Amino acid sequence: MSASVAAPGGFTLKRVQELLGLSRTVVTGLVAAGFVSPQRGARNEQRFTFQDLLLLRTAHALQRAQIPPRKILRALTRLSATLPAELPLTGLRITAVGTEVAVHDRDGA
Repeated sequence: MSASVAAPGGFTLKRVQELLGLSRTVVTGLVAAGFVSPQRGARNEQRFTFQDLLLLRTAHALQRAQIPPRKILRALTRLSATLPAELPLTGLRITAVGTEVAVHDRDGA
């Protein structure tokens, strides 16, 4: 299977870890915080959508930029609380600027 094609029903936790280089701890933390909501597969394994993968990739990029996990979760929580329900976090560009989390939409920062 190529990296750009998901298996029917989504990506498994193992595949997410392979694609993004994320630890199980980081992924389960984002699941517990409600930022990604995997479905359950035939063998009760977690299945992540492409949208989930985008948010996980963003969190991983912030972590690689030396943003502490607690600060990442706090920033994502604040951001999701201020967004309209119809605008997902994946519709924004979330990056690290120094030790801070910056958010950009199509209109700017």
